[in-house]
Amino acid sequence: MRKIEKAELIDALSLLSSQLRLERLLPAVLDVSLTLTGADRAYLLLVDRQGKLAATSGRNREGTDLDESAFQGSRTILNKVLNEKHARYIPRLGENAEFADAESVRKMHLKSAICIPLLRPSGAPLGVLYVDSASMVDPLLEEHLQLMKALANHVAITIENAKLFEEIERRGKEIEELNRQLQERVEVQAESLADMRMLLEESQRELRKASGLENMIGKSPSMQKVFKVLEKVVRTHATVLITGESGTGKEQAAKYLHYYGPRSEKPMVSINCSAFSDTLLESELFGHRKGAFTGATENKAGLFELANGGTLFLDEVADMSQEMQKKLLRVLQDGEVRPVGSKEPFRVDVRIIAATNKDLPALIQNGNFREDLYFRVNVIHIAMPPLRDRNEDIPLLIDHFSKTIARDLQQPPRSILPEVLREFLTYDWPGNVRQLENELRRVFILDTEYEPRLHELYPAGEADMKLSSIERNAMLKALEAAGGNKTRAAEILGMSRSAFYDKLAKYKIS
Repeated sequence: MRKIEKAELIDALSLLSSQLRLERLLPAVLDVSLTLTGADRAYLLLVDRQGKLAATSGRNREGTDLDESAFQGSRTILNKVLNEKHARYIPRLGENAEFADAESVRKMHLKSAICIPLLRPSGAPLGVLYVDSASMVDPLLEEHLQLMKALANHVAITIENAKLFEEIERRGKEIEELNRQLQERVEVQAESLADMRMLLEESQRELRKASGLENMIGKSPSMQKVFKVLEKVVRTHATVLITGESGTGKEQAAKYLHYYGPRSEKPMVSINCSAFSDTLLESELFGHRKGAFTGATENKAGLFELANGGTLFLDEVADMSQEMQKKLLRVLQDGEVRPVGSKEPFRVDVRIIAATNKDLPALIQNGNFREDLYFRVNVIHIAMPPLRDRNEDIPLLIDHFSKTIARDLQQPPRSILPEVLREFLTYDWPGNVRQLENELRRVFILDTEYEPRLHELYPAGEADMKLSSIERNAMLKALEAAGGNKTRAAEILGMSRSAFYDKLAKYKIS
């Protein structure tokens, strides 16, 4: 046996430690094993996921690679070493009763063999390292066994490190691929967000344009007074109460305060308080939790939560019941909302703009409106004048609406007939600006079939009933002009989609 120098062994182990990939490490282990022992063959077999020896790497002393199908070693030795986790040295295989009858021993005329278990730090089997020899002159010796044991401990750690390195590398590639996919998604989302931001900005510009003072037409002293108050209040967060008859532009004033105010980047949410029962109104305003009542199949955010940071427009606030007034007052006082069915309140920052067409002081006197709530919402009061009190604004309104209606209907601008203008100028307009706009839409839609009979058909004493008739007819004509498209019809009438659908239900238009 050639004596192995300590430096040679250290160099061999250092060589193995430098190999971080299994495809290079395993052949290097075999070469070192053959060099240290002078064996004819060396095999390295690793345990698969089922705990069986599967992956095989082999090499002979001439440097020829041997695959698993060419393995001619003793499987008996391998299995015993794997199961017992103890190294085996068999100096005379042919004389050993345990291995003498093994087929590989007889066919290969094997004389000696060494098989070393490769164990993980936990003691679990990693594989086996096997060498054998058919030489009688240069057999495997006890000294070879000790060398192989020292080698096996180092090999087990090195293989584990190589596996870990490859796993880290594999995961690194997976992470790299995931990062690439994520980057692609981020880029797509960034483009989408940019598009959405542009659309939002465009929408905000359109909202601002549609909500500006230039769309609140009037040179009369009463309207000029309204404009001055709006200009003073618009840059503040003050709570505002807007009063006035139906159709005088209360919601338009509220939109101006929001879209030109400090909360313009946050949402403005509106609700008509007269359109809901107490139970539904409470759920709409404050939200509810799943199971809070029959039909509450999931959590729902209320309008206070949706308007957080922005503005909540409470239209027809006077139509709230006493109980709902009390609940609203509590939210305005505490700045906290408790959803229906929840025990935990949460804070909100919402600007309140309330509106009503009723006489709130009179309602307070007869006990139908809470005085404390009135003082809460009436921080700044804006009274929208009726159209009959600013007759001089009618020509300006006609000119303004004629242009917008012609644009909506994709018609060329045109002037209304003198007899129609005369009727418009002498009529009291119980439905105010909204009625005037709707009537102008009828003029444009009906064209030559329009008949100026406002004084005959809609006397001021029957204002409510006749205004409803006007609205219903205008909606029918708008639906006809829009080919039955409800969204388009709502746009033609200058109404929100939800308001249009409410009117459809109110007037029973299918």
